[in-house]
Amino acid sequence: MNCLYDRIASGLIHVLNSRLSRFAVANLLCHGFPGAKEAMSSIGQMLSFIYTDNLASSSAFLSETLGFRLVLNQNDRCHIFEVAPNAFLGVCTNRPPADDPAVTISFVSDDVDGFYERMKAEGVVFDAPPAYSEAFDVYSAFFRGIGNYRFEIQEFRDSSWPSPVR
Repeated sequence: MNCLYDRIASGLIHVLNSRLSRFAVANLLCHGFPGAKEAMSSIGQMLSFIYTDNLASSSAFLSETLGFRLVLNQNDRCHIFEVAPNAFLGVCTNRPPADDPAVTISFVSDDVDGFYERMKAEGVVFDAPPAYSEAFDVYSAFFRGIGNYRFEIQEFRDSSWPSPVR
């Protein structure tokens, strides 16, 4: 096969097997694996999936509470919502939800306080009010909404974070 994962795997295996110098490893990591830039340029959208036992209530949370638009209903087993242009979140029943998903689904906004107030008014329970994290240079608040999944609304304060494409 000639896919990105094969090229990354072969590059990593080459590094591990040849015992390259730290300089060579750093160079490979800084400049990427062969083919990685071409593969990235062909990616036009992002879609992540989470799992639920109750598609109706999970979809209501995403559409009615958070205001995301349902873009695809896959036979009432998976609903895919548009979060932002070219960014999607699917909620599905084709596997059981994890007891501890070990993932945080972060939504980036320039109005964390406004989002927090609107969601509180909708009954969303937050872990705490929005706060600044010096460690990550973000202003954010965490909440739960579907099963044990952890959600975050955040604003990057780091000027190197790219502006959203609108």
